[in-house]
Amino acid sequence: MTALLPILQTVTTADKEHKAYMGKESCPAQRMRESIAAFCFSVRIRLLSFVLFMNRKVLLLFFTVFFFMVKAAAQLSLFYNNTPVPLPQTGIWIFRDGSGQHDLSRYNQVHSLFTGYAKNNASFSYKNQMVWIKVEVTTFSKSNDSLAYLVIRNPHINFLQVGFLQQDTLLKSFPLTGDHLPFRSRAVNHTDYVFPIPANFHLSTGAVLILADKRLEQLTVPIQFFSEDGFMEYTADKNMLAGLIFGLSIFLFVFNLFLFWQMREQLFVFYGLYILMIVLYIMADYGYAFMHLFPRHPAPADFMRPLTISLATVLYVFFCLELMELKTNLPVVHKWMRRVMVTFLILLAVLLVTGSRSTAGIIVWQRAMQPILTLFGAANLVLAIVAWRKKIKWARIVVATTLVLWISSGLYGAFISGTLPDTLFTRNLLNFGFLTDICILAFSLSLRFKHYKEQSEKLLRKTQIQEHQIFKSVTDYQEKELKRLSSLLHDSVGARLSALRLTLENGTGLSQDHKINEALLGINEVSNEVRHFSHSLSPILLQQKGIGKALQQYVDSINKNRKLFIQFEMIGSRQKTSFRYELLIYNIAQELIQNIIKHANASEAIVQVVLEEEVVSIFAEDNGRGFDTSLVKEGLGFTQIRQLVNFVNGRLDIRSSLNKGTQISIEFFTLPDASTDPTLNRR
Repeated sequence: MTALLPILQTVTTADKEHKAYMGKESCPAQRMRESIAAFCFSVRIRLLSFVLFMNRKVLLLFFTVFFFMVKAAAQLSLFYNNTPVPLPQTGIWIFRDGSGQHDLSRYNQVHSLFTGYAKNNASFSYKNQMVWIKVEVTTFSKSNDSLAYLVIRNPHINFLQVGFLQQDTLLKSFPLTGDHLPFRSRAVNHTDYVFPIPANFHLSTGAVLILADKRLEQLTVPIQFFSEDGFMEYTADKNMLAGLIFGLSIFLFVFNLFLFWQMREQLFVFYGLYILMIVLYIMADYGYAFMHLFPRHPAPADFMRPLTISLATVLYVFFCLELMELKTNLPVVHKWMRRVMVTFLILLAVLLVTGSRSTAGIIVWQRAMQPILTLFGAANLVLAIVAWRKKIKWARIVVATTLVLWISSGLYGAFISGTLPDTLFTRNLLNFGFLTDICILAFSLSLRFKHYKEQSEKLLRKTQIQEHQIFKSVTDYQEKELKRLSSLLHDSVGARLSALRLTLENGTGLSQDHKINEALLGINEVSNEVRHFSHSLSPILLQQKGIGKALQQYVDSINKNRKLFIQFEMIGSRQKTSFRYELLIYNIAQELIQNIIKHANASEAIVQVVLEEEVVSIFAEDNGRGFDTSLVKEGLGFTQIRQLVNFVNGRLDIRSSLNKGTQISIEFFTLPDASTDPTLNRR
């Protein structure tokens, strides 16, 4: 608590200075002092934020005090041509009316109940009353001022009626309007409440009478007087600011669609919906939603702000969970956070159904959502800090964006309560906070996309290099095999043909029929040898029949000799892979089978090939004589098998013992084919 004293003193001093300059009369020297005081107040707020950021122990306590101790009060403010006017000491009168009669003609009945306005007794918010406000124009306006429009710059007042008094007599009153009535009830087609000032309204003896009803909700009444040119400039500035925010939001939304199209991740769905909720919230906050989307239906426009802000919070939490990959890094926390968010969405749907049927339901909904959303923000911040301490990637971005939202919403609350002055910046603090937030998130997503693209390019290069190595190694192996087959053809088939020729030419003492029978037997043996050799020429066989049928045909040719029976099985989620890998699998299986034939002295064997999306497993087992694996390191045909497995960084496991057969297990990962896998080209 000792660490907080200098900070609290700074805030208290700044607040006193701000209140002091807001209550004094305006003159050139005073305006200069007011500007200096406002600048000092702004600098101290920024220094305070920096100190709090540097002192992490104070940070959580400060925000807790800030959000739960600040009491929202009514903010009554005056402007002339969008320039703040200090509230006069006298000339502003208020009356809280508990009735439901929205009729300015009752002024003569209640004018004696009006009391002087003082900031410490002007709390209009969350009361079951409507408020009458009377402002004497002469207290802040010169007689030569040109006034054309009165604007109540709060488009979310439920019921509003405005009139002009001349010598305390009602000169003109406008029909009842408000956001609980159709938009056509507005005196001027504008997002704010705009009322033309009558031509016979004299400033020296005139007053403005306002009847505002926003029961049980937060109420602010910013009163603005405009000249004709001032109103046009104000409208143009507001439309330009809204266009800038909407334009940037649409650009970020389209950018997010591009990233989603490239990567197809759920993360971008949450971010896109989050932007959409922010845009709808800002449209509702500025009054554009009521004006353009629901001009005849006040109810949807009324609950659009709490609905969009609630959904935006949930989508933001989901986005943060996906960005930090907590499903992998903190699975338990991820599971419970998702459960809480889903439960909240169900509760939100129930409140939406019940709240849309009555104004009281909407009020209860709004009051209940504020502490819940604050709690979600706190939980998300704590979770991000924990992830940051565990060095989880992108956790710092989540901490930064959550702090941006907390600080902007906290300062906006200070503006609503009247602690901060009413300026273009302060009245848009929350919207600027949302805009900054989605910009930071878009920047982080672009960095993430760049990182994944670089990783994909590295993987593609690695795939190409490894495939080249595999192809070269298999080609070398095939060359050795061709040399072996050439030698076998010369030594076996050639020798048999030569012997057959000698038998036919020089077979003395043999009858002609016996020579023909011997020749036929020799030709049959040579034919079988040639067929066996042709099956070893795997590329042609693989291209024609595929890995499964090629191996099955190779095994069938061996089973015909009836000296060794081999059972072949091919299982898994795939039946085909890249030709280079099929060639490698064929050669490994061929070597395993040849090894069983030459060295195992087995009568039965089984060969299994398992093809999955990214893994290939080859298993071979025989009932042969086996060997002691501790004594035999190479030889017995394993050298060639080990070389083939090493080509693909695979794992070779040999289990054998004397007279108990041999088990060989091989497993290796396959890389995606750059020519057929769209993910490599897409990323």
